Amino acid sequence: MSPATKIFRPAWTAVALCVFTLSGVAVWAGEGEEEGDLDIIKRVDDVPVMPTKIVKDDYESVEGLRNRVPVKVPGYLVKEVYYADRAPVYTTACEKRDQGNYVTAVKGFRKALEMMADPQKWKWAPEYCNFGMGNALFDGNYFEGYTDKEGHKYQTPSYYFREVIKTNPKSRFLFEAHVKLAISLAEEGKLDEAQKAFDEAQAAIKAFKDKMMKVDAKYKHIADKYATMAVMGNARMLEK
Repeated sequence: MSPATKIFRPAWTAVALCVFTLSGVAVWAGEGEEEGDLDIIKRVDDVPVMPTKIVKDDYESVEGLRNRVPVKVPGYLVKEVYYADRAPVYTTACEKRDQGNYVTAVKGFRKALEMMADPQKWKWAPEYCNFGMGNALFDGNYFEGYTDKEGHKYQTPSYYFREVIKTNPKSRFLFEAHVKLAISLAEEGKLDEAQKAFDEAQAAIKAFKDKMMKVDAKYKHIADKYATMAVMGNARMLEK
């Protein structure tokens, strides 16, 4: 191989992989997989991300591979993740959540978890669906739980946040789950448990900040956001 070939091969590779945007839709050259088989990562700044097959999903980053091309979004830029194998009702539950229809959302997340009950096939589902249920109940102020018209009884939000923490100790939702667990316990009147949960939340946030600031200083705003939320939640508990 000539020196010129060695120089230009990387350049041609980069061109083959470049992103073209047409009418607001991102199109990637050299696609081999069907779009319906690929996972979607949404960024908080709405910058398009190449559809991919996710191989890592935690608070550090969400990463995937597309035709052997690595895709990586730092945790502080991840807004939403949609797995290709999700049950359709999961998507509907997310939409209802965003619309503020928390009762329909929690029912949808429960049904989604029932449909994706095999943890070997849907490893992500327990973490995502439990967080979805906990968050819907939390945002809807159902701190005592909820019973729907079909008679299905939902636990208190704290139950679902605990499930998230237990399921994935490095969850993208970890710090929000920690803080909302503590607030939920306070709302339930379990003040001793709430204080312990607040202490655990602050410890988890500090450990994350100490670790991830060495990787990228931009992780700081995530840690600060939930640290502030924990302080405000703790103040609410002290008022009680």
